Amino acid sequence: MRTFAVAHLQMLSLSPPAFIAAARRTGYDAIGLRLEPVTAEERPYPLTKDKALLRETLDSLSATGIACIDVEVLRLTPEVEPEKHRAFLETGALLGATTVTVHLPDPEVARAVDKFGRLCAMARPLGLHLAIEFLPWTAMSTLAQAADVCKAVGTENCGVLIDTLHFHRSASTVAELASLPKAWLRVLHIADCPAATPTTAEGLMHTARRERLLPGEGAIDLAAILAVMPPDVPVTLEIPHEGRVAASGLENYSRRALATTRAFIDTLATGTRADVR
Repeated sequence: MRTFAVAHLQMLSLSPPAFIAAARRTGYDAIGLRLEPVTAEERPYPLTKDKALLRETLDSLSATGIACIDVEVLRLTPEVEPEKHRAFLETGALLGATTVTVHLPDPEVARAVDKFGRLCAMARPLGLHLAIEFLPWTAMSTLAQAADVCKAVGTENCGVLIDTLHFHRSASTVAELASLPKAWLRVLHIADCPAATPTTAEGLMHTARRERLLPGEGAIDLAAILAVMPPDVPVTLEIPHEGRVAASGLENYSRRALATTRAFIDTLATGTRADVR
């Protein structure tokens, strides 16, 4: 049975314990948990430093039966050394995560490869797999670039996170995706988007953080992407939409997003149209 998870970005207004409880109430099997903010506007949830919050989060995971399958986002910027992130990795392992999302916004490829390789070595004893998430508005903008870093590092605990929105808007191809080792592909973030691609970083980020579409509503060829992903890869919904949340409430929206995504994937599997109400 396929695992359906929800990324913290979809419910980022909730603290980790509250997020876990909401994920359980709305029908998800697992979560992807944000340990560090990505932007200055995000409310931080300092799980790597706040022992009381970490204990409450662990208790919530235990009480609900929700699994934490990945943690995010570990950013290796040019000025940051991997060793700074030891507590991040240790906290992720303590939460039961098996994958860590990594951003590599570094224009110097050799430096990015060196740092990512060192990070992989730190993560290996903890049983963690590191997945590079490529973002079209950053120095690590395409699947091909992320794959080149993994090939250069050459370790068994690295790979690439496929976010269907970023995959589509970076003009990466299904043929490129199909050529990758399946062991690299541990996490799939699913969302759809309109046909028109913004031409600015601000526009790209607006969709990514505030206005993604549900599967089947937009222009992404999700069927082709899913067809070449490992069949047992968890499907993580990362479909924030501020307008819909404002209209129906966070949990109602997240429940609808899960129902729509399940129906969409069932339709692909059976070839029949599913009815979502």
